[in-house]
Amino acid sequence: MAGFAWPREAIPEVAQAFGRLFPADTAIDGLVRVNQLGANIWEVAHDWLGLWCLMIGYFILV
Repeated sequence: MAGFAWPREAIPEVAQAFGRLFPADTAIDGLVRVNQLGANIWEVAHDWLGLWCLMIGYFILV
């Protein structure tokens, strides 16, 4: 679902939405941008916020 085994543009929207329920999808995207592309924290703020929202959602479910 992260888009490195298959181009993200070729993955159906439903599958991409399902993949966003797992922290690995968001974390991989943010880490690759920081480590490989030299992005700063503000450029990955969307991924950072997504991980926090997942953490809060999982905490509520447990």
